[in-house]
Amino acid sequence: MLRAILLSLNFLVVASAAAQSTDIPWTAERKLTWDDFKGRVDRGSNKAAMTDSGISMAVSCDGNVPQTTVSCSFNPRRSWLKGDGTPELLQHEQLHFDITELFARKLRKELAGITDCGVLAKKAGALHSQMFDASSRYQDRYDRETVHGTKPEAQVEWQQRVEKELAELVDYASK
Repeated sequence: MLRAILLSLNFLVVASAAAQSTDIPWTAERKLTWDDFKGRVDRGSNKAAMTDSGISMAVSCDGNVPQTTVSCSFNPRRSWLKGDGTPELLQHEQLHFDITELFARKLRKELAGITDCGVLAKKAGALHSQMFDASSRYQDRYDRETVHGTKPEAQVEWQQRVEKELAELVDYASK
């Protein structure tokens, strides 16, 4: 039975947050390949693959005008594949990355509604916590309902759900 791992989300709420230069930014056009999984395999894990992707957020102010940048990226150095990867498992791992982008868009939407630096300073931590918790629950549910990608019908349903939600938040895609 193929098993995948829950996505590890790394939220950073600091002005200096920046993705490693080797990280792969999420784009609709660029899909993951097994060659992207370059991390050291955890031989003790019962999982077939590990996707490490995350959301970083940088917050600053220009006068009293909030400046925010939210990025979604895949970390090849911490992502791995044990054994031979199947197209189905890769699709499952890709959807974990897509879900990370979905929550990056949700965070961008929340931040776009804040027009005052004082308010942003008060809300940034809470938004971070809320988004992390919501994304963790969503990722857990995805793995549980698809049995880590081994239930094809459920995998298709989740693919369609995430595509729909990404489309609904297209205005908050990274520029």
